[in-house]
Amino acid sequence: HSSNRQPAFEAEGGFAPTESFQRRAASGGRTANASAGGPRRAAWVSQTHQMPAEQPASEGIKGKRLQEIAPQPKVAYQVPRSVYGTCTMVPILADTPTVSTFIQWKVLPHLWLVVNESVQASLIYGIFLITKRVALAELDPAKCQPLSIAPLCAALWVFSVVLLSDVQESLDMAQLFLRRIPTVPTTEVLTFITSNGTLKPVGGGFSYWRKVCILVIVILPKLIMAGFFFVFG
Repeated sequence: HSSNRQPAFEAEGGFAPTESFQRRAASGGRTANASAGGPRRAAWVSQTHQMPAEQPASEGIKGKRLQEIAPQPKVAYQVPRSVYGTCTMVPILADTPTVSTFIQWKVLPHLWLVVNESVQASLIYGIFLITKRVALAELDPAKCQPLSIAPLCAALWVFSVVLLSDVQESLDMAQLFLRRIPTVPTTEVLTFITSNGTLKPVGGGFSYWRKVCILVIVILPKLIMAGFFFVFG
């Protein structure tokens, strides 16, 4: 073998020479030239590149649970990431000093809310007509196919979970918008202070009539649609 060959190293467990190279070095330089520092070079490589065993990172350190490091409230209310949340929250979260921002944050969300509720109302009416037509039709039992119970139960379960999630979202909105957000004479942008690392509102909120509009235009239609789908969906 050539004396210029460099020792091979393991990819894991530190930079230690491989077992085959150690055997060759210990054999008196038959494969690693002694004049080039065969055994001594192998010993030097082993000593300089052999890393000590790592100590566990948690040794001697007392950790804390997640709720101790980042405390969270016991109850949280979620604003939906949809046109419902945009229409209700933007007026008390952002100022609209210019015409473009007023159109972007106030006019367009309400326009899309009208479009959304119109489409859902037409869908509800169409489902009602289909259900009525099927109920009045005279079906021939000989041409009907028996239902498979397992897929039917699974489909009904998924359908119910989705609708109940929408109902929970509507109730969270009612709790947050009608009770948790302060009622003020006129709708104003919320202002906050930092106290003990948490945000606390000190000003702003919804007016009484704004809360009435949210209840009539946003929350009640969502609940009515969910109830209708429970019956006819």
